Amino acid sequence: MALRVHDRSARTTVSGHLHLKKMCAVVWCYSGPLKKAEQVFKPIRAFKKPALDLAGPIPHPALQSMFDGLYPPGHQWYWKATSCAN
Repeated sequence: MALRVHDRSARTTVSGHLHLKKMCAVVWCYSGPLKKAEQVFKPIRAFKKPALDLAGPIPHPALQSMFDGLYPPGHQWYWKATSCAN
C-alpha cells in the first residue's frame, strides 16, 4: 500500500517524505471510554514508533468512509476485520 494523501485536511498532517511510499497501514477503532483511550494505545505505541499516527477521536461515519477515495464504486474489494475481547 502506498500512502497517498486525498483530502485537504490530511495534507497538513502527512509529512511529504511519506507521500507515495510503500507502507503497511493498521486502522484502529477503539470504541470504549475516551478517557481510557491513551491507556489502551500506550503499549501499541510503545512497541515501535509508527511512521504516521493519526489515532484520535473521529465520528464513526468518517471512519467508515475514510478510504472511499482509494476504492472507487464498482471495484471488487475484500476487507477483513476482527474484534479483540481484551
